[in-house]
This record gives sequence, C-alpha cells and structure tokens, in this order.
Amino acid sequence: MIRRSLRGFSLAILMLLAGCQVFNNDEPRIDRSGGPLADKHYQWTVGPGIDLLTGPAVPVRAFLESRLDAQTMSSLDYAYPGFDRAVAAAPANGKDFLTNNLRPDEHLGPLDEIVVGNSRFHIQSITRSGQTVTAILCSYRYGLAQERENGTFVSVLNKFVHNDGIDALLLTLAAPADESDSELPPQTGPAPAPVVDVFGDWKVTGFLNGYFGPVPGYETVWPTFEADTAKCVEQAPDPPERRAFLKEGGHPRSDFPTSPPSPGWPDAN
Repeated sequence: MIRRSLRGFSLAILMLLAGCQVFNNDEPRIDRSGGPLADKHYQWTVGPGIDLLTGPAVPVRAFLESRLDAQTMSSLDYAYPGFDRAVAAAPANGKDFLTNNLRPDEHLGPLDEIVVGNSRFHIQSITRSGQTVTAILCSYRYGLAQERENGTFVSVLNKFVHNDGIDALLLTLAAPADESDSELPPQTGPAPAPVVDVFGDWKVTGFLNGYFGPVPGYETVWPTFEADTAKCVEQAPDPPERRAFLKEGGHPRSDFPTSPPSPGWPDAN
C-alpha cells in the first residue's frame, strides 16, 4: 500500500506547497499548478450518446476528481466548490454500501509520495429512473507512477500482484427538479479544476468502488458488477502488453506523461 504520513502533518505546509489564488467574491481557491497535485491530471472519455460537458456527467466528473484530490491531500479544502453541500456525510451506523465511501477519509494524512501521470476515467453508461441517475464508470490507474530515489518512476501498482489498475465504479445521483435551470456553460477548458460550483442542484447519493471488490451484499445494489468490470478491461485505452510493461520495474518519466486535463474546466476568466 502507498505509505501515508502522520495525521499531524501541518496543513499550513500543504497550503504553502499548493498555493492559493482568489477568484469570485474573494473566495480562496486551491491553485493546483504547484505542489502534490500539479503533475497528475484527469482524462475523461464517454460511451455513445453521453455528453461529457453538460448534464449529469458534470457532477460525476466533479465528484470523483474532488474526492480523489481531497483524499490525496487529506482535506476537504481540496474538493471542488459545492462538494460539501452536494455530497452527504456517511451515516453513523456505517452499514450502507452506497453511502459509506461518499466522502474521502481525512484522517489518513496526505500522501508521502507525489503521484504523476494521467488518471483516466471512462463513463460507460448513464441511466435514469425517475429522479435517480446511475452512472457506471471505469477507472484506469495503471498510468500513474511515483518517483524513486534513483530517479526512475514506478507504477502505483508496482507492489500489487493481482491488481491491474482497472476498476469499475458505480455512482448514483439525485437529479434537480428542473435540470434546464442550469446557467453553466459547457464544462471544458484549460483549468485542472472548476473555480465555481458545478454541482448545482445535483446531489451525489451513492458510490461503489470496484477496487475493493465485491463483498457480501454487493450484488443487491450492483448486480452487474462482474459484467461492468469485464467491460472496463475490454475498453482499456492500452493493450494488455502495455499495461503489464508499465506495472513492472522502473521507467523514465516519459512512460508516465502528464497530459493537459481533458476535457478540463473553464478558467477563471
């Protein structure tokens, strides 16, 4: 497992590393151009008929990116504007599969080792039942790496024997009463994160991560887990040989490039 620092690591140091800018209404936003988040970007693709720039795909993107950044830095300060309102806290009993992991665990401490490369996601499908929207996604982690003392880069999967860095994800949302009321432009641009609230009136109500594998009860809330995971493997953006190559041994930085965010987010202007 990736080693994590002590919880007492000073958040002031993190803010110094990451920097801070002021945008709308003098509200501070995290500047991701420096610090531990600078060399990892998100890349998104979608299946047929899915609009990546408007509608439910926007809060889906915002939720997962927010959750990962906040988990990496062990602070909800790194979540996107609106996350705290749009994403409910876990229930006290901790027995609901869908809501247990909605929010990152802020008690683990920030990552000791900086992750570089592209964190890629693919939205397989978005379906609706009344006001409930369900998204099935794929996460491709094998393109991420960490630098070693000798200057080489090793995959974040290097220490895992049976993990190929491909995971299916399930996300449920409650749609706004009037989705046409959104005043947001299409959400694409050069920025690695939005500077305004892109959640709107969407609520994130459930999240399951295939990384942890099915446990008793999973099939009741995610009956297509095995088929969805197999489809994620089938749709991987790199062939098995390339994935196996990246997972093993040390590599030059060029094997784990950090591409511009895609589709990215509109900038502050």
